[in-house]
Amino acid sequence: MDENGKLHNSSITEHFKTLYATCDIADEINRRIDRLKSSSGDKSTIEDEIDRLQVVVHDLMMKRIRFIRFTITLDRTANKVLELRCEECLSWKNIAFRMNLSETTVRRLYKQVCEAAEKYGDIF
Repeated sequence: MDENGKLHNSSITEHFKTLYATCDIADEINRRIDRLKSSSGDKSTIEDEIDRLQVVVHDLMMKRIRFIRFTITLDRTANKVLELRCEECLSWKNIAFRMNLSETTVRRLYKQVCEAAEKYGDIF
């Protein structure tokens, strides 16, 4: 974060990557819940852990829904830049090549997406 409380682009990128991966993260947590259900031990402790993990999965999925709602507000090109950068983890050069745009344009579009995300709020 900078002195104004804004996230740096690298932090925003990491948040976006996490949001793209929420379904995989939730699946892993659900597998852990399944293992806990079949484990032996203190049932009270296991139930508490299962409840805690279910809340985490719910919170992740709510953030994912909010993120999807945000991406719907983006134009197609900006959304594609975001997807290629954060879901497919492509370099600026590869994104520019794939989209037939200049690298400067791709970076500018991504910066606009980051600013729009901060204005949209409640994503990170």
